[in-house]
Amino acid sequence: MQSGITDTIPWFWAQLGNNTWPDCYHPVICHLIDVGVVARELWSSSMRRNVKIAIANQLGVTEKEAGAWIAFWIAAHDIGKVTACFQYREKATELKQKLTALGFDLGMGDPEHTDSGTKVLYDALVNGGDREWQKFDPAVARKIAVTVGGHHGVFPTNWNESSSRLGQMNWPTVRNEMLAHLARLFEVKSLPVPRLAVPNDQSVWMVLAGLTSVADWIGSNEAVFRFCGNRATLGVPFEVERYFAEAGDKARQALSQFGWLHHAEKERDDLSFEEVTGITDLPRPLQVEIAKLANAMTEPKLIIVEAPMGEGKTEAAWYVADCWNRLGGAGTYVALPTMATSNQMFQRVE
Repeated sequence: MQSGITDTIPWFWAQLGNNTWPDCYHPVICHLIDVGVVARELWSSSMRRNVKIAIANQLGVTEKEAGAWIAFWIAAHDIGKVTACFQYREKATELKQKLTALGFDLGMGDPEHTDSGTKVLYDALVNGGDREWQKFDPAVARKIAVTVGGHHGVFPTNWNESSSRLGQMNWPTVRNEMLAHLARLFEVKSLPVPRLAVPNDQSVWMVLAGLTSVADWIGSNEAVFRFCGNRATLGVPFEVERYFAEAGDKARQALSQFGWLHHAEKERDDLSFEEVTGITDLPRPLQVEIAKLANAMTEPKLIIVEAPMGEGKTEAAWYVADCWNRLGGAGTYVALPTMATSNQMFQRVE
């Protein structure tokens, strides 16, 4: 482990909970790795092949290269926490004293890390991460940074005005070192840079946004990725490769435990309408016609059914979904217009 700034990398916290730094905390570098390996595992083991191919084609890279880039981008989602505005909280006054003594300035502005992180990731992508990777086209970098920056449900809009929050002096050095670690661990340093096949196609960014949020949710689970920072670890060299390997094992265990790996593509016998829906009576005429449409599907379809209450639209919809899942789909989304109807339907779905 080199001396200097590198030794401080494990000091920066991503999660504190009710603790006071450094009594118990989770370092930023660890959280970034946690979320990145979860995203990588979701991509490789849970996402359907046809979706991965579509995303890779849109990015103009191979399926393997797309998975590596996406894991890296998602891993960088909280790089905005490596700023004075975020780190210098009331529960981290001891950290503030240590860092200011080393020449880290105080910074200005509010501690909103999603705006800061969007700005940092955008700049890093277009500048080539100090030669850690090839430079991204600014339009592509903007889409990536804003999408990943929206991992709390709101896409940043004023992120380009957050320069004053980032901190000067040593702050950029630490952020660049963390991103360099991630680039090496997720093996993107020598990969071709994505270039959009269809610039106005937003589908890839919606998938990336959802994948980032889910990976962050799982990667933030303290029962799986336990806090590993405390007073005893401050003077101990951080073995990033070892942590990366252990985090990968935890990610696979977590996804298996949470049910994300139970949808592997496999051959199975077609089920009848009665077997799928559980109804014992013969299908109604409307359901028979919808079943014919569903069984004729060879690619994704939009089937709209309009009929009076009591005709069996819900059961027919479930049968269509089951047929689509046989073709390579992955699950079903049920949407209704109000909370009351959604709650009622949830009971039926269960």
